[in-house]
Amino acid sequence: MKKSAFAIILLSFFLCLYAQEDVFEDAKIDTSSPENKEEKIPPPPQSEIDSALAKIREIFAEKLKSPDKKAKIELGENFLEESKNTKYPLNLRYAFLSEAQKIFTEMADGENLVKSIELMAVTFSIDKIKIYFEKLMLAGRNTKTTDENLSIANAYKTLYDLCIEQLLFDDANNALNAALSFARKSKNKDLEEIIKAEQKDFLNLKRQYLLVLPSIQKLSKEPNNKNANLNVGKFYCFVFDKWEEGLLYLKNSDDEKFSKAATIELSNPVDPQIMLQLADLWWELSEDRNNKEYQIPLTKRACFWYENALSALEGLDKLRIEKRIQTAYTYIFKTNLEIPKDCIIALSFDQDTISRRGSRYIIRNLVGNAYNAIAHDVSLKKISLKDSVVEFDGIKSQIEIKNPREDLSKDFTLAMWLKTEEDNRRRNPYNKSYGAEGTITIETDNSVNFYFGSSGTDAEPYTSINCPNAVINGKWSHIAIVRDSSRRNVSIYLNGEKKAEKVYDFVVKSSEKDILIGSGYAGAFKGQIDDFILVNRALTDKEIRRMFKAGERKFQ
Repeated sequence: MKKSAFAIILLSFFLCLYAQEDVFEDAKIDTSSPENKEEKIPPPPQSEIDSALAKIREIFAEKLKSPDKKAKIELGENFLEESKNTKYPLNLRYAFLSEAQKIFTEMADGENLVKSIELMAVTFSIDKIKIYFEKLMLAGRNTKTTDENLSIANAYKTLYDLCIEQLLFDDANNALNAALSFARKSKNKDLEEIIKAEQKDFLNLKRQYLLVLPSIQKLSKEPNNKNANLNVGKFYCFVFDKWEEGLLYLKNSDDEKFSKAATIELSNPVDPQIMLQLADLWWELSEDRNNKEYQIPLTKRACFWYENALSALEGLDKLRIEKRIQTAYTYIFKTNLEIPKDCIIALSFDQDTISRRGSRYIIRNLVGNAYNAIAHDVSLKKISLKDSVVEFDGIKSQIEIKNPREDLSKDFTLAMWLKTEEDNRRRNPYNKSYGAEGTITIETDNSVNFYFGSSGTDAEPYTSINCPNAVINGKWSHIAIVRDSSRRNVSIYLNGEKKAEKVYDFVVKSSEKDILIGSGYAGAFKGQIDDFILVNRALTDKEIRRMFKAGERKFQ
């Protein structure tokens, strides 16, 4: 958000002071980006923080006293932005974060409170969980509206995830109970059901952890104990979904097949035949009766490696693997997503379709071919007990899919549900090439343009079709683009109805560019996207309407 001119003048004046005042005399200037540091910095001495806080409160006294909630939250957001400036002394940066947290606590703004704590943890070595509990307890006392209660409930859910990540079961239980309490106060039945389901998952995870705890304790004394390594490896891989940690244990286990599969995977294979061998090993383990409890995670792992090998396979090997993947998907990934005939990419973004591989998240293509998506800097948000959507920050978030081998320059249908946040910039929810197969751009007036052309790259010649008033900030819309190459016709559908149509007089060319969701040449998309569909033919009006109806109950 933009600061007022008055606030900028005050802040500039304040920043000029630190070279002259004792308050900053001994403060260290942080000249490197925190993202490039291997070690975090301890918080500055409390006396230095207090001195910086006193100066901030003196200069912004009137704004801090404002009864206007929106203005105070905006001030807190401005403090967050200022805390990122590495030219400022560390005590000033820490003080900006502390004062922002105080504002968000008073305003019961759980979303911004989470951002401020996470931002503090980027640079400073803090007890993040302790700070979460302290600030959320205070913020919870200040809630007055259902929206504020909902905000605190979601913040406690974030804290729960953090506690579970570290296997802190008592803290996780406290966070989840608090989340449920505030969800009830918010009268949000969907969130309440989600948290109740997570409570069941929590109890199951805790039960599994207690069963494996003796093996964990044994390994602290006997790190080479084969059976203990097997038990702990199974827990981390198949229950806790921490494959990087779990594979190391499985490698040292006394089970020949698990040890072999883990050894191959830890070598990070790139040869398609070795990837195929690894996938077959996981598949074989999934079919073993002794591993029935872990059948789904083992099958998912097999599919992950089959998909990695698929693009290099040919003939019968390829047919066998494609059929095996499709068979697995029918019972692993259950979805209400309407998947049309000839679909080449279908992404539901539900949590059971997403797996972590190092720092990346792999999103399963429900069609079962090799076109899985790789997500960067996105977050998942549950909107019901079974459904999740993907959230884009408008800065770095994007999802990429390798350039499909199918020709998308001819008959083509692209559809998705999206919800935009207020943003005065042009942005791309979908990007391929505006001078070739096509790109969707949301304009500053919230109209939608579909650009496509005959250059085969991002260059002229190209044309566009516009659909005015296509999206409303904060509301879900179903957008579909249909190109019928035989009629040289392109249409835009909004919520199941055709809203724009255009005839073109050239041959659309293909590009070599990959598909990007949530990012592109015009700018990064800020908001949420779900139920992404890409079809290698022009769907009919009836099919578009059916696709819209399939998702309408979920989003309206």
